[in-house]
Amino acid sequence: MNSKSEPKLAPPGSGLPIPFRWVARFLVPYQANQSVWEENVERFNRYSKNIDELAKSMTTEQLNTRFLVNPIIGLEDSSRYWSPAMVLDHLMITGPHFHQIISDLSQGRVPPLDVRVEKVKPPVHEHELEIVQKFSRFWSQYVTTLQIGTDRFSTRLRHPWFGMLNAHQWMHVLALHHGVHLQQFKQIVKGISR
Repeated sequence: MNSKSEPKLAPPGSGLPIPFRWVARFLVPYQANQSVWEENVERFNRYSKNIDELAKSMTTEQLNTRFLVNPIIGLEDSSRYWSPAMVLDHLMITGPHFHQIISDLSQGRVPPLDVRVEKVKPPVHEHELEIVQKFSRFWSQYVTTLQIGTDRFSTRLRHPWFGMLNAHQWMHVLALHHGVHLQQFKQIVKGISR
């Protein structure tokens, strides 16, 4: 970790800035409804692969170097000062939640989860290089282990930013989530390479 002083950021769970909050509340579910399942799966795989390839080229020191990224639409302020390893850790923390939500909702079950953004922040500590291999295994097996039922559209669970979403919409949000963190990862890599 670098010894740079911590920037002053909004606390975890503060959500998106107010102007984006209301737009996202309606726009994301609408876009999700217009999306195609297979395209969401393809985007999730492509974004994950891009993150994986970037991570594989990094040293342990680079993986643990935190960098303050510029604001990114869809990225909470408290998540802007992370290391590449923290991004990988976060994706592997949120991944099982998305997995359970999408699988359960598609089978007509509401999972007993209280989805809260502040609960899925990665801890700040030194990560070993093996986190890259863990992430590689995580995303490459992800879609094939989803237990998808026939109910992709009726059973719903509340997302803290986007409201009540069905399995199809949650799959769209999963791909969107990885896309946001790919942008973050690229900014970090560029920033720490200067």
